[in-house]
Amino acid sequence: MPPTDETRTWFDDVRARMVAAKATRVGELVVRGAADEVFPDVGDEDVLDEPVLDMDFADWPLDARLLLEQELQIRNMEHIWHGARLVVPTRLESTVDDVLDELVASARGSEAVGGSTRWCPSCEGEFVAEVETCPDCGVALVDSPPRAIVVVELETRRIDLSGWSDETRFMLAHQLAGGWPLFDRGVAWAASAVGMAAYYRQQPPTLAHAWEGTTLIVPASRADQVEAWVAGLENAVELALDPDADKLAYDVEDMSDESLTLLLESLMTAGIPHELSDDGELFIHESDETAVEGIMDKVEYPDELPAQEEGELEDPDDGLEVQEVLSDVFEATDRLTHDTRNPDAMLALAEGADRMAGLGVPFGFHREQWDSLVEQATGLRAIVEEDDPDRGVIADRAEVLRDALRPLV
Repeated sequence: MPPTDETRTWFDDVRARMVAAKATRVGELVVRGAADEVFPDVGDEDVLDEPVLDMDFADWPLDARLLLEQELQIRNMEHIWHGARLVVPTRLESTVDDVLDELVASARGSEAVGGSTRWCPSCEGEFVAEVETCPDCGVALVDSPPRAIVVVELETRRIDLSGWSDETRFMLAHQLAGGWPLFDRGVAWAASAVGMAAYYRQQPPTLAHAWEGTTLIVPASRADQVEAWVAGLENAVELALDPDADKLAYDVEDMSDESLTLLLESLMTAGIPHELSDDGELFIHESDETAVEGIMDKVEYPDELPAQEEGELEDPDDGLEVQEVLSDVFEATDRLTHDTRNPDAMLALAEGADRMAGLGVPFGFHREQWDSLVEQATGLRAIVEEDDPDRGVIADRAEVLRDALRPLV
Protein backbone atom coordinates (compact mmCIF):
# COMPACT_ATOMS: atom_id res chain seq x y z
CA MET A 1 0.00 0.00 0.00
CA PRO A 2 1.39 3.45 -0.85
CA PRO A 3 1.97 6.09 1.84
CA THR A 4 -1.03 7.95 3.18
CA ASP A 5 -1.78 11.34 1.66
CA GLU A 6 -0.63 13.00 4.87
CA THR A 7 2.70 11.18 4.85
CA ARG A 8 3.21 11.75 1.14
CA THR A 9 2.66 15.46 1.74
CA TRP A 10 5.24 15.34 4.50
CA PHE A 11 7.77 13.62 2.23
CA ASP A 12 7.10 16.30 -0.40
CA ASP A 13 7.88 18.88 2.26
CA VAL A 14 11.19 17.13 2.93
CA ARG A 15 12.13 17.47 -0.71
CA ALA A 16 11.12 21.14 -0.65
CA ARG A 17 13.30 21.65 2.44
CA MET A 18 16.22 19.99 0.65
CA VAL A 19 15.93 22.43 -2.23
CA ALA A 20 15.65 25.40 0.13
CA ALA A 21 18.66 24.26 2.15
CA LYS A 22 20.60 23.32 -1.01
CA ALA A 23 21.04 19.86 0.53
CA THR A 24 22.06 16.91 -1.64
CA ARG A 25 21.18 14.21 0.91
CA VAL A 26 18.07 13.79 3.08
CA GLY A 27 20.33 13.06 6.02
CA GLU A 28 21.59 16.63 5.96
CA LEU A 29 18.20 17.67 7.37
CA VAL A 30 18.46 15.25 10.33
CA VAL A 31 20.00 16.69 13.50
CA ARG A 32 22.86 14.59 14.84
CA GLY A 33 24.54 14.56 18.21
CA ALA A 34 26.87 12.62 20.46
CA ALA A 35 25.15 9.49 21.76
CA ASP A 36 26.39 10.10 25.29
CA GLU A 37 23.83 12.91 25.46
CA VAL A 38 21.14 10.25 25.04
CA PHE A 39 22.70 7.40 27.03
CA PRO A 40 25.38 8.87 29.30
CA ASP A 41 26.67 5.49 30.44
CA VAL A 42 26.24 3.75 27.10
CA GLY A 43 28.26 6.47 25.40
CA ASP A 44 31.16 5.99 27.80
CA GLU A 45 34.31 4.46 26.32
CA ASP A 46 34.30 1.82 29.05
CA VAL A 47 30.91 0.60 27.92
CA LEU A 48 31.13 0.67 24.12
CA ASP A 49 33.92 -0.66 21.95
CA GLU A 50 33.44 1.99 19.27
CA PRO A 51 31.98 5.51 18.87
CA VAL A 52 28.25 5.96 18.28
CA LEU A 53 26.00 8.89 17.43
CA ASP A 54 22.29 9.66 17.57
CA MET A 55 20.02 11.02 14.85
CA ASP A 56 16.88 12.91 15.87
CA PHE A 57 13.73 11.83 13.98
CA ALA A 58 11.24 13.58 16.28
CA ASP A 59 9.77 15.53 13.34
CA TRP A 60 9.17 12.36 11.30
CA PRO A 61 5.57 11.04 11.29
CA LEU A 62 4.89 7.71 12.95
CA ASP A 63 4.48 5.60 9.81
CA ALA A 64 7.68 7.06 8.34
CA ARG A 65 9.61 6.02 11.45
CA LEU A 66 7.99 2.57 11.37
CA LEU A 67 9.17 2.22 7.80
CA LEU A 68 12.68 3.38 8.69
CA GLU A 69 12.91 0.81 11.48
CA GLN A 70 11.67 -1.89 9.14
CA GLU A 71 14.40 -1.06 6.62
CA LEU A 72 17.12 -1.01 9.31
CA GLN A 73 16.15 -4.51 10.44
CA ILE A 74 15.79 -5.90 6.92
CA ARG A 75 19.31 -4.65 6.19
CA ASN A 76 20.60 -6.13 9.46
CA MET A 77 22.01 -2.82 10.73
CA GLU A 78 23.18 -2.31 14.31
CA HIS A 79 21.04 0.28 16.08
CA ILE A 80 18.84 1.09 19.07
CA TRP A 81 16.12 3.69 19.64
CA HIS A 82 15.81 6.16 22.51
CA GLY A 83 12.39 7.65 21.91
CA ALA A 84 12.56 9.21 18.45
CA ARG A 85 16.37 9.33 18.50
CA LEU A 86 18.19 6.63 16.55
CA VAL A 87 21.55 5.52 17.99
CA VAL A 88 23.93 3.86 15.50
CA PRO A 89 27.67 3.15 15.26
CA THR A 90 29.44 6.08 13.63
CA ARG A 91 30.69 3.75 10.87
CA LEU A 92 27.08 3.25 9.71
CA GLU A 93 26.24 6.94 9.40
CA SER A 94 26.51 7.06 5.60
CA THR A 95 24.56 3.79 5.27
CA VAL A 96 21.68 5.27 7.25
CA ASP A 97 21.81 8.31 4.96
CA ASP A 98 21.42 5.96 1.98
CA VAL A 99 18.28 4.46 3.54
CA LEU A 100 16.84 7.93 4.16
CA ASP A 101 17.41 8.90 0.52
CA GLU A 102 15.61 5.77 -0.63
CA LEU A 103 12.65 6.33 1.69
CA VAL A 104 12.02 9.81 0.34
CA ALA A 105 12.55 8.67 -3.23
CA SER A 106 10.13 5.75 -2.89
CA ALA A 107 7.42 8.00 -1.45
CA ARG A 108 7.45 9.97 -4.67
CA GLY A 109 7.18 6.86 -6.83
CA SER A 110 6.47 7.34 -10.52
CA GLU A 111 5.92 11.07 -10.06
CA ALA A 112 9.65 11.42 -9.44
CA VAL A 113 10.66 10.28 -12.91
CA GLY A 114 11.68 13.22 -15.04
CA GLY A 115 11.25 15.62 -12.11
CA SER A 116 13.68 17.61 -10.01
CA THR A 117 15.34 14.59 -8.40
CA ARG A 118 18.03 12.17 -9.60
CA TRP A 119 19.39 8.94 -8.12
CA CYS A 120 22.69 7.11 -7.80
CA PRO A 121 22.45 3.58 -9.30
CA SER A 122 25.23 2.42 -6.96
CA CYS A 123 24.34 3.64 -3.45
CA GLU A 124 20.72 4.47 -4.45
CA GLY A 125 21.02 7.94 -2.92
CA GLU A 126 18.71 10.80 -3.98
CA PHE A 127 20.00 14.19 -5.16
CA VAL A 128 18.61 17.39 -6.60
CA ALA A 129 18.47 17.52 -10.42
CA GLU A 130 21.40 19.91 -10.71
CA VAL A 131 23.79 17.24 -9.39
CA GLU A 132 25.15 15.00 -12.18
CA THR A 133 27.58 12.74 -10.34
CA CYS A 134 27.20 10.99 -6.97
CA PRO A 135 29.62 12.69 -4.55
CA ASP A 136 30.06 9.43 -2.61
CA CYS A 137 30.38 6.88 -5.43
CA GLY A 138 31.62 9.03 -8.32
CA VAL A 139 29.12 7.51 -10.79
CA ALA A 140 26.65 9.30 -13.05
CA LEU A 141 23.16 9.83 -11.61
CA VAL A 142 19.98 8.52 -13.28
CA ASP A 143 16.50 10.02 -13.59
CA SER A 144 14.52 7.19 -11.98
CA PRO A 145 14.88 5.48 -8.58
CA PRO A 146 16.88 2.21 -8.78
CA ARG A 147 14.48 0.42 -6.46
CA ALA A 148 11.23 1.24 -4.73
CA ILE A 149 10.75 0.49 -1.06
CA VAL A 150 7.39 -1.10 -0.34
CA VAL A 151 5.60 1.25 2.06
CA VAL A 152 3.00 -0.59 4.09
CA GLU A 153 0.35 1.16 6.16
CA LEU A 154 0.07 -0.76 9.42
CA GLU A 155 -2.65 -1.04 12.02
CA THR A 156 -0.82 -0.32 15.26
CA ARG A 157 -1.26 -0.74 18.99
CA ARG A 158 0.14 1.60 21.66
CA ILE A 159 1.72 0.21 24.83
CA ASP A 160 2.12 2.72 27.68
CA LEU A 161 5.44 2.20 29.50
CA SER A 162 5.49 5.49 31.41
CA GLY A 163 5.62 3.54 34.69
CA TRP A 164 8.94 1.95 33.74
CA SER A 165 12.36 3.29 34.58
CA ASP A 166 14.56 4.60 31.76
CA GLU A 167 16.85 1.60 32.22
CA THR A 168 14.03 -0.91 31.81
CA ARG A 169 12.76 0.80 28.66
CA PHE A 170 16.33 0.73 27.35
CA MET A 171 16.47 -3.06 27.83
CA LEU A 172 13.21 -3.51 25.94
CA ALA A 173 14.36 -1.15 23.17
CA HIS A 174 17.49 -3.29 22.87
CA GLN A 175 15.44 -6.44 22.40
CA LEU A 176 13.03 -4.91 19.89
CA ALA A 177 15.83 -3.52 17.73
CA GLY A 178 17.41 -6.96 17.42
CA GLY A 179 19.58 -7.24 20.54
CA TRP A 180 22.83 -6.04 18.98
CA PRO A 181 25.94 -7.13 20.97
CA LEU A 182 27.41 -3.63 20.53
CA PHE A 183 25.02 -2.40 23.24
CA ASP A 184 25.19 -5.47 25.50
CA ARG A 185 27.48 -3.97 28.12
CA GLY A 186 25.37 -0.84 28.31
CA VAL A 187 22.26 -2.95 28.78
CA ALA A 188 24.03 -5.03 31.43
CA TRP A 189 24.69 -1.80 33.31
CA ALA A 190 21.02 -0.82 32.95
CA ALA A 191 19.98 -4.26 34.26
CA SER A 192 22.14 -3.88 37.36
CA ALA A 193 20.76 -0.38 37.92
CA VAL A 194 17.24 -1.76 38.33
CA GLY A 195 18.35 -4.65 40.50
CA MET A 196 18.47 -7.34 37.83
CA ALA A 197 21.28 -9.78 38.52
CA ALA A 198 21.63 -10.85 34.88
CA TYR A 199 20.31 -9.84 31.48
CA TYR A 200 19.58 -12.32 28.72
CA ARG A 201 19.57 -10.91 25.22
CA GLN A 202 16.54 -11.88 23.18
CA GLN A 203 16.72 -11.51 19.42
CA PRO A 204 13.24 -11.26 17.89
CA PRO A 205 12.63 -11.43 14.15
CA THR A 206 12.21 -8.23 12.15
CA LEU A 207 9.62 -6.10 13.91
CA ALA A 208 8.69 -2.58 12.83
CA HIS A 209 8.17 -0.39 15.90
CA ALA A 210 8.49 3.20 17.05
CA TRP A 211 8.56 5.17 20.28
CA GLU A 212 6.60 8.29 21.16
CA GLY A 213 8.15 9.39 24.42
CA THR A 214 7.56 6.48 26.81
CA THR A 215 4.86 4.88 24.61
CA LEU A 216 5.78 1.95 22.37
CA ILE A 217 3.95 1.57 19.04
CA VAL A 218 3.96 -1.85 17.34
CA PRO A 219 1.96 -3.54 14.56
CA ALA A 220 -1.34 -4.81 15.96
CA SER A 221 -0.60 -8.25 14.48
CA ARG A 222 2.49 -8.59 16.69
CA ALA A 223 1.23 -6.76 19.78
CA ASP A 224 0.43 -9.92 21.77
CA GLN A 225 3.97 -11.18 21.30
CA VAL A 226 5.48 -7.84 22.32
CA GLU A 227 3.22 -7.62 25.36
CA ALA A 228 4.51 -11.05 26.40
CA TRP A 229 8.07 -9.67 26.29
CA VAL A 230 6.87 -6.67 28.29
CA ALA A 231 5.36 -8.95 30.92
CA GLY A 232 8.59 -10.94 31.05
CA LEU A 233 10.63 -7.85 31.82
CA GLU A 234 8.09 -6.71 34.40
CA ASN A 235 8.54 -10.04 36.19
CA ALA A 236 12.33 -9.75 36.11
CA VAL A 237 12.94 -6.15 37.12
CA GLU A 238 11.44 -3.56 39.42
CA LEU A 239 9.69 -0.48 38.12
CA ALA A 240 11.02 3.00 38.80
CA LEU A 241 10.76 4.48 42.27
CA ASP A 242 7.81 6.77 42.92
CA PRO A 243 9.19 10.25 42.18
CA ASP A 244 6.91 11.79 44.84
CA ALA A 245 7.82 9.37 47.64
CA ASP A 246 10.46 10.04 50.31
CA LYS A 247 13.61 8.02 49.66
CA LEU A 248 16.68 6.73 51.48
CA ALA A 249 20.14 6.02 50.02
CA TYR A 250 22.57 3.28 51.07
CA ASP A 251 26.24 3.26 50.11
CA VAL A 252 26.87 -0.21 48.63
CA GLU A 253 29.98 0.64 46.63
CA ASP A 254 32.24 -1.42 48.91
CA MET A 255 30.03 -4.52 48.88
CA SER A 256 31.42 -7.58 47.12
CA ASP A 257 29.85 -8.54 43.80
CA GLU A 258 28.44 -11.70 45.42
CA SER A 259 26.83 -9.79 48.29
CA LEU A 260 25.46 -7.06 46.03
CA THR A 261 23.95 -9.64 43.69
CA LEU A 262 22.32 -11.42 46.64
CA LEU A 263 21.00 -8.10 47.97
CA LEU A 264 19.46 -7.13 44.63
CA GLU A 265 17.94 -10.57 44.13
CA SER A 266 16.45 -10.43 47.64
CA LEU A 267 14.93 -7.00 46.99
CA MET A 268 13.39 -8.26 43.75
CA THR A 269 12.00 -11.38 45.40
CA ALA A 270 10.50 -9.26 48.17
CA GLY A 271 8.97 -6.89 45.62
CA ILE A 272 10.73 -3.83 47.04
CA PRO A 273 11.23 -0.98 44.51
CA HIS A 274 14.85 0.15 44.28
CA GLU A 275 17.38 1.76 41.98
CA LEU A 276 21.15 1.37 41.92
CA SER A 277 23.14 4.39 40.75
CA ASP A 278 26.39 4.09 38.81
CA ASP A 279 28.32 5.59 41.75
CA GLY A 280 27.31 2.81 44.17
CA GLU A 281 24.22 4.19 45.91
CA LEU A 282 21.11 2.10 46.42
CA PHE A 283 17.88 4.13 46.60
CA ILE A 284 14.68 2.81 48.21
CA HIS A 285 11.40 4.23 49.46
CA GLU A 286 11.63 5.44 53.04
CA SER A 287 8.56 3.33 53.82
CA ASP A 288 10.58 0.17 53.01
CA GLU A 289 13.43 1.00 55.42
CA THR A 290 12.62 -1.70 57.97
CA ALA A 291 12.29 -4.44 55.35
CA VAL A 292 15.49 -3.39 53.57
CA GLU A 293 17.44 -3.20 56.84
CA GLY A 294 16.38 -6.78 57.56
CA ILE A 295 17.48 -7.95 54.12
CA MET A 296 20.82 -6.18 54.39
CA ASP A 297 21.44 -7.77 57.81
CA LYS A 298 20.78 -11.21 56.33
CA VAL A 299 23.17 -10.49 53.45
CA GLU A 300 25.87 -9.23 55.84
CA TYR A 301 25.38 -12.05 58.36
CA PRO A 302 24.32 -15.08 56.27
CA ASP A 303 25.03 -17.57 59.08
CA GLU A 304 22.16 -16.04 61.00
CA LEU A 305 19.62 -16.54 58.23
CA PRO A 306 16.46 -18.27 59.47
CA ALA A 307 15.37 -21.55 57.95
CA GLN A 308 13.59 -21.17 54.64
CA GLU A 309 9.98 -22.04 54.15
CA GLU A 310 9.24 -25.70 53.65
CA GLY A 311 9.35 -26.67 50.01
CA GLU A 312 11.81 -23.97 48.98
CA LEU A 313 15.38 -24.66 47.89
CA GLU A 314 17.65 -24.67 50.92
CA ASP A 315 20.87 -23.82 49.12
CA PRO A 316 21.44 -21.31 46.32
CA ASP A 317 23.87 -23.87 44.83
CA ASP A 318 20.81 -25.95 43.98
CA GLY A 319 20.36 -23.38 41.24
CA LEU A 320 22.61 -25.63 39.13
CA GLU A 321 19.87 -28.26 39.16
CA VAL A 322 17.26 -25.63 38.31
CA GLN A 323 19.35 -24.36 35.42
CA GLU A 324 19.79 -27.90 34.13
CA VAL A 325 16.09 -28.77 34.21
CA LEU A 326 15.07 -25.45 32.64
CA SER A 327 17.60 -25.97 29.85
CA ASP A 328 16.27 -29.50 29.21
CA VAL A 329 12.65 -28.30 29.06
CA PHE A 330 13.63 -25.35 26.85
CA GLU A 331 15.35 -27.69 24.35
CA ALA A 332 12.39 -30.07 24.44
CA THR A 333 9.85 -27.32 23.75
CA ASP A 334 12.02 -25.88 20.97
CA ARG A 335 12.04 -29.28 19.24
CA LEU A 336 8.32 -29.76 19.75
CA THR A 337 7.67 -26.39 18.17
CA HIS A 338 9.15 -27.74 14.94
CA ASP A 339 8.20 -31.42 15.30
CA THR A 340 5.27 -32.25 17.57
CA ARG A 341 5.87 -36.01 17.15
CA ASN A 342 9.53 -36.01 18.24
CA PRO A 343 9.73 -38.89 20.80
CA ASP A 344 12.95 -37.68 22.45
CA ALA A 345 11.46 -34.22 22.95
CA MET A 346 8.25 -35.68 24.42
CA LEU A 347 10.25 -37.84 26.86
CA ALA A 348 12.49 -34.90 27.87
CA LEU A 349 9.43 -32.73 28.44
CA ALA A 350 7.79 -35.38 30.66
CA GLU A 351 10.93 -35.83 32.75
CA GLY A 352 11.52 -32.09 32.97
CA ALA A 353 7.93 -31.33 34.00
CA ASP A 354 8.16 -33.93 36.78
CA ARG A 355 11.46 -32.48 38.03
CA MET A 356 10.08 -28.93 37.99
CA ALA A 357 6.97 -29.99 39.90
CA GLY A 358 9.16 -31.67 42.52
CA LEU A 359 11.22 -28.56 43.23
CA GLY A 360 10.27 -25.78 45.57
CA VAL A 361 10.49 -22.13 44.55
CA PRO A 362 14.11 -21.75 43.34
CA PHE A 363 16.39 -19.08 44.71
CA GLY A 364 15.81 -15.76 42.90
CA PHE A 365 12.35 -16.62 41.52
CA HIS A 366 9.00 -15.09 42.43
CA ARG A 367 6.55 -17.79 43.54
CA GLU A 368 3.99 -16.68 40.95
CA GLN A 369 6.61 -16.83 38.18
CA TRP A 370 7.77 -20.34 39.12
CA ASP A 371 4.23 -21.69 39.60
CA SER A 372 3.30 -20.39 36.15
CA LEU A 373 6.26 -22.19 34.53
CA VAL A 374 5.44 -25.45 36.31
CA GLU A 375 1.79 -25.18 35.30
CA GLN A 376 2.71 -24.61 31.65
CA ALA A 377 5.16 -27.53 31.61
CA THR A 378 2.77 -30.00 33.25
CA GLY A 379 -0.12 -28.80 31.11
CA LEU A 380 1.87 -29.29 27.92
CA ARG A 381 2.92 -32.74 29.07
CA ALA A 382 -0.73 -33.69 29.64
CA ILE A 383 -1.65 -32.63 26.09
CA VAL A 384 1.31 -34.48 24.55
CA GLU A 385 0.33 -37.71 26.34
CA GLU A 386 -3.29 -37.67 25.10
CA ASP A 387 -4.32 -40.53 22.80
CA ASP A 388 -5.01 -38.23 19.85
CA PRO A 389 -3.55 -34.83 20.73
CA ASP A 390 -4.12 -31.69 18.68
CA ARG A 391 -0.72 -31.11 17.04
CA GLY A 392 -1.44 -27.46 16.46
CA VAL A 393 -2.13 -26.91 20.16
CA ILE A 394 1.08 -28.73 21.07
CA ALA A 395 3.13 -26.51 18.77
CA ASP A 396 1.48 -23.34 20.09
CA ARG A 397 1.84 -24.31 23.77
CA ALA A 398 5.45 -25.43 23.23
CA GLU A 399 6.30 -22.11 21.58
CA VAL A 400 4.78 -20.11 24.45
CA LEU A 401 6.69 -22.10 27.09
CA ARG A 402 9.91 -21.97 25.07
CA ASP A 403 9.68 -18.17 24.82
CA ALA A 404 9.01 -17.91 28.56
CA LEU A 405 12.09 -20.02 29.32
CA ARG A 406 14.42 -18.35 26.80
CA PRO A 407 15.52 -15.49 29.11
CA LEU A 408 16.19 -17.98 31.93
CA VAL A 409 18.56 -20.40 30.16
